[in-house]
Amino acid sequence: MIASVPTFGVVLDASVLFPAAIRDTLLRAAATDDFLTQLFKLVPELMVQIVIGQAAALRSPPKTHREVLDSIAKQAPTFASLIVDKIGSHTQED
Repeated sequence: MIASVPTFGVVLDASVLFPAAIRDTLLRAAATDDFLTQLFKLVPELMVQIVIGQAAALRSPPKTHREVLDSIAKQAPTFASLIVDKIGSHTQED
């Protein structure tokens, strides 16, 4: 049996949301670093834009994308490293 997980005040139960055949084959838990790394592999440019956009949106206090990546690296070091490498390649191309 899959445990219910509270999210934004709503209790989600995968056994209700998805039939067993789909739930058992498509859903799986993933560590933060693994999840973000997989997203990066699918859409690297978008993930770079998201990190840069997040840094730009921070106002109190303001943060650079490098500071945001330092925070991300605490939970997702592989992902943060991929973003740093990608941003570096953009800088070299420009």
